Amino acid sequence: MAASVKAEDLLPSDIVYAVFESIEKEKCFEERCNNLSLVMLSAIRFADTDPRLALFIKYCYRNLNVNLPGSRGDEFGVSERQLRRLTKQHLGLLPKDFNRVLKFQYTLKAMNSPQYNKVYLDHYYDQPHFVREFKRLSGVTPAQFQSMSVLYNQTDPE
Repeated sequence: MAASVKAEDLLPSDIVYAVFESIEKEKCFEERCNNLSLVMLSAIRFADTDPRLALFIKYCYRNLNVNLPGSRGDEFGVSERQLRRLTKQHLGLLPKDFNRVLKFQYTLKAMNSPQYNKVYLDHYYDQPHFVREFKRLSGVTPAQFQSMSVLYNQTDPE
């Protein structure tokens, strides 16, 4: 099992405090996520983004279910190799892995929705594929994640 990292080691203390405060004061999962996003977005300093990379990112957000074959790079004005280099340099991931993370993020948001009982059907071939991908990206199964996540579970007021 990987060693844990304290939030204080990754972020300035004022941001860590704001994050914990935003999660703690809301009971609703969606509100916790919204507050967390606001805190984190306020702390980000945006850099100039390569327009080709921006096109790729927009494409991925609009097309979560599309596989990214090598010939897709020319749609963004770069070769396949250049697209891999840009995404690795700026996002820390290869294009295919970035798309996997987006699907995972979408799934996490949808998992707590009352009308969503089979969230995996939107972006995964079947339930075993969903569980494998979920475990690959989070380290635990979806059921284990829901039982351990402070975003999904109510904390005691004390």
